[in-house]
Amino acid sequence: MRRMLFFLLVILITIMVIGCGAKIKFSVPDQRVSQGEVLTLDLNDYIDDSGNSTVYFSLVSGIGRIEGSRFELFADKSLSGSSTVEVASFTKGGEPVVSSFRVTIEETDFPPEGTIGDISVLEGESLSLPLDVFIIDPEGSEVSHELSGDYEEGFARIEEGVLFVQPRYVDSGRNELKIISSDSNGNSSELTFVVEVKTTNSVPIMNIDDQIVQEHRALVIDLKQFASDPDGDELSFEVIEPVNSEVSSGIFTYEAGSYSEEAVAVSIKVVDSKGASTQESFEISIVKAPDVAEGVLTVGAMGQYATIQDAVDAAKDGDTVKILPGAYRENVTVSKNIAIIGSSREEVTVVAESESSPVLFVRGVEDFVVDSVSFQSGGSVINFSRSSGQVVNCNIAGGRFGISFSGDGRTLRVADSYITSLMGVGNDEYLSTRLVGIYAYGEATLIVENTVIERTGTGVNFSNGLNYIVKNSTFNRNTVGVSLSGASTGSLIENKITGNVDNGVLANITSTATLTDNVFYANVRHGLDLYLKNCTDCGCGGTTFKGTVLGSGNVFDSEEEICPLDYWDETFYSFDETLGKD
Repeated sequence: MRRMLFFLLVILITIMVIGCGAKIKFSVPDQRVSQGEVLTLDLNDYIDDSGNSTVYFSLVSGIGRIEGSRFELFADKSLSGSSTVEVASFTKGGEPVVSSFRVTIEETDFPPEGTIGDISVLEGESLSLPLDVFIIDPEGSEVSHELSGDYEEGFARIEEGVLFVQPRYVDSGRNELKIISSDSNGNSSELTFVVEVKTTNSVPIMNIDDQIVQEHRALVIDLKQFASDPDGDELSFEVIEPVNSEVSSGIFTYEAGSYSEEAVAVSIKVVDSKGASTQESFEISIVKAPDVAEGVLTVGAMGQYATIQDAVDAAKDGDTVKILPGAYRENVTVSKNIAIIGSSREEVTVVAESESSPVLFVRGVEDFVVDSVSFQSGGSVINFSRSSGQVVNCNIAGGRFGISFSGDGRTLRVADSYITSLMGVGNDEYLSTRLVGIYAYGEATLIVENTVIERTGTGVNFSNGLNYIVKNSTFNRNTVGVSLSGASTGSLIENKITGNVDNGVLANITSTATLTDNVFYANVRHGLDLYLKNCTDCGCGGTTFKGTVLGSGNVFDSEEEICPLDYWDETFYSFDETLGKD
């Protein structure tokens, strides 16, 4: 019995020793592949492992790569000839086994290659492209070219390797050209591109109907909505008359005086980028403001209504809600073309009853005015939604937004007002940039004039295609004074930008901004920055600015106020160390 147990023990030990010492067999044969092809091998196919263990692989040397059990080699044009590849295989606890094999890469005759981008030319211009610059053969063979495509006969031809294009009037619009290039071995490739032909310059077109404005109100017109250019050229505008009107970035503004029986004659000149111009005339009729009998509703202790909302609900289009001196705690919603006018912004204060809603919510109206009122809320103060109107001579102390504005094709004017953040009143603490004085976006127009924006996180934030003009205004002690982003386009004119903590003006646009005659001084970090890594303290932004900033006559108190210093034309800025020291 003991002898049998002894023999069994010997057999078990022998099996264990043999199992531990067994090696896998791994051998990969030599391979061939042509340039432009991918060689793929399942390395498990070359393993002889009677133990059925999991086998792992690693590239020891040579070309290609290994993912799991797959060897892969893309034989691009840079690889040719024969190369040795070494791959190690191993199991857990086992010794690695290396297989060495050669990969022969056979050269391939590639077809010609190249690219030509889409081209835009004017009617009557001629164009010639040496094709050997744009299309080459990788092996250096001689290349011949044939031309086909969707175009009128005589528009394009190839002679001695040069493509000639001669646009005519009949060729205006889109012309698709296809070039078939062949090398001496018969390999060919096709290259397709578009030649867009624009007709010669035509004069702009503008048509504006006669306008009506109430006395002592401002009439604002986006002239770009009434003008077009047959050639698609960029347009600019000039006021010929009357003298008490102006146009900036395509926005016409007329400040009406008292009622007059005679209409005001207006003449506007529109000029395209090539100098062609036309002139359009229309009239502005100034009508009387309604008196009490014609539609003035009074609010207050001695008025007709106890609350502003009651008066708004009772008003009709064209009426005026007159607020008598006092403090009012409510949230007001307006969906009528009316005016809300306080006795003065020092005497009339409206405080949010609920900070979850705007103090004043204006929706779906074409002509709304709020004048001479102070507003206060820890949330949003005034929200214009799909509405046009004016905020004049108001004090606004807000939270998330002082004024928010959106609505394609709408226009908002903010004038002679004071805007701040409620959290910034009476202290010098750092304010989050989320606390915005004016937030505006969309394909709309915003005009800010003679307004002070002070102690907010971001004074104004413009984005998403907004057209804006900010003029004769002050941005003081904000975290960021002016933030421009996206496709917003417009002008900053004769503004004072001072004491802002991070940026006076920060441009992160893909469009065009024009800065003219602004002054920058005593900003803590920077006055004017492009959104680039080397211009932001956080290292935010990219390495290339994708927008355009133009202008002239801007004055800075030091070189540290502007970044990058070498981006701007010499007429864009000058330095005056005495700014703000009077």
